[in-house]
Amino acid sequence: MDYYFNTLVTVSDDVLEKNEFNFLLKDKPNEPNDSGWVIFSGYEEDEFTSNPDNFQIVALGVVLNVDDSILAFINESPLCAYERNEFGQFDKIHDYD
Repeated sequence: MDYYFNTLVTVSDDVLEKNEFNFLLKDKPNEPNDSGWVIFSGYEEDEFTSNPDNFQIVALGVVLNVDDSILAFINESPLCAYERNEFGQFDKIHDYD
């Protein structure tokens, strides 16, 4: 249980506002508790995502309360990305660069 409270993810403010996310990107972690995940609603514009003030660092548990289906791949190694498909499930983007 501590893992979900101590592991951190970066989320766009849009995710927290809409209580929904559709795109996840995992990069190399920046610090010990950082998971490396950056989570987007999928509706953000480039101008929004280029401003770091539009993102917050929260506990992984906050995101799991929105959708815990990501537990299936949450420990994936960086660099990777996942996108929600038309059926509401996450697909790995194999050609992500």
